[in-house]
Amino acid sequence: MVIRWKVTTKGRESSIVYDIPKYKKLYHKGTIVKATENTLGIMTFETDTYAKHFAQDTGLIILKVKPIGKGSRPKGVAFGLNEKTIDLFYSRNMLELEVEPPKGTICYPAVEMLE
Repeated sequence: MVIRWKVTTKGRESSIVYDIPKYKKLYHKGTIVKATENTLGIMTFETDTYAKHFAQDTGLIILKVKPIGKGSRPKGVAFGLNEKTIDLFYSRNMLELEVEPPKGTICYPAVEMLE
């Protein structure tokens, strides 16, 4: 079984977009979380080391997940953490909002929460 690592808030919300309802997800043990349509997918990390590097000492938590579907390594992720800039990123109208993804990033259509 392939294991990946998901970084969330202590409340198990999406770590980056926790305050944007359109993109926010909750990650509870035993659930399957599906990506928002027309996005890169659920952002996970290949190893717990990459996840720890991303989370650093910010109070975020790292959870074990089972990926569902085909994974992809994005060439870029949205920079600017508000709904407008993320929408512009996905519409491909503002490519300057794109930055290199954190090392070890793999996105999936869905994940099963193991923790």
